[in-house]
Amino acid sequence: MLLLVIETPLKSLRVGTIIAPSISQLTEALYVQGFNHNLINISQICDKGYKMQFDKDGCVINDDGEYNILAEGVRTSDNCYVIDPH
Repeated sequence: MLLLVIETPLKSLRVGTIIAPSISQLTEALYVQGFNHNLINISQICDKGYKMQFDKDGCVINDDGEYNILAEGVRTSDNCYVIDPH
């Protein structure tokens, strides 16, 4: 799973690459001590041609055609989005 942080300021300890089968390779993912997930850059996903949609309950990553859902996530109580790539 990957973690998308929207409003929480954090200090990362390491930078690495995540291989997400449905989204391909995501570089510069951040590791933050104490988190169970890695942090990824939303603009990097959009720059790869994917579309991200957010609402009060969760988020969805679609391919360029918007019909193929590549990953879905839920919004947590601390305003983070946790996604699970398909």
